[in-house]
Amino acid sequence: MDLERAKEIVHAVNSVAYATIGVPNFLSPQWLEKVPLAEMIEAKALVENDNKGRPSNSDGSKSFSIIPDDRLIAAVYVLLHYDAGRAPILTDSRLDRALGMLRFSDLPREEEEWDL
Repeated sequence: MDLERAKEIVHAVNSVAYATIGVPNFLSPQWLEKVPLAEMIEAKALVENDNKGRPSNSDGSKSFSIIPDDRLIAAVYVLLHYDAGRAPILTDSRLDRALGMLRFSDLPREEEEWDL
């Protein structure tokens, strides 16, 4: 993968996070549905490596790309590839944790119980 493609992928992943905190979404992440998880992780590594090798500008400043955390990459991948529902995608009873996708409108009322 070339660096420009890697930057496009990283920017798209970051755009999903920006939208969740109220920053206008710079582009639609829908095209990321065709990007494999391994490619998203490879893109992060390429852009991160590019950041490390960037020289300082003439005024001493430095330009760099924002690098998404691995958890954000995984969350964006899940968001784009799994349907929302009450069934967990992954559970670990030893840690009393479950990972799943929920629709906000499907949140249970206080009297409802979750079946995990």
